[in-house]
Amino acid sequence: MNRFLKVYWPFALNQIKSNFAYKGRFYLFILGRIFSMFITYYLWMAIYGSSRNGVLAGFTRNEMILYIFMSYVASGMINIGISSEIGENVVDGSIAMMLVKPIDYRFSVISKAFGTMVYRAVVPSVFIWVEI
Repeated sequence: MNRFLKVYWPFALNQIKSNFAYKGRFYLFILGRIFSMFITYYLWMAIYGSSRNGVLAGFTRNEMILYIFMSYVASGMINIGISSEIGENVVDGSIAMMLVKPIDYRFSVISKAFGTMVYRAVVPSVFIWVEI
């Protein structure tokens, strides 16, 4: 297990660093996530504003706010795009070189996806919880 982490942890760490490398991409990611979150937030607040007792289908306003923010964090972690990365590797031919190397291609892709999941879970959630 220790050898496994020693070999594949750099793939995840490299993916996290590459997500922070381009400042424009980083800021657009944050702004896009926050913008779509607040659109959903204000939509639900308008819906709750039109309700008479402040409860819709058993959910209160505060429960719905928590649900909105947690669903955005979870959706960022789920949509990581492993299949598109593998597809790009097949199209440009780099998968052949990766399959020849002594490192397991599947675990390297999974490690990169783990790095993306960590990035997408930590970065927006810091901004979300600071706002709440």
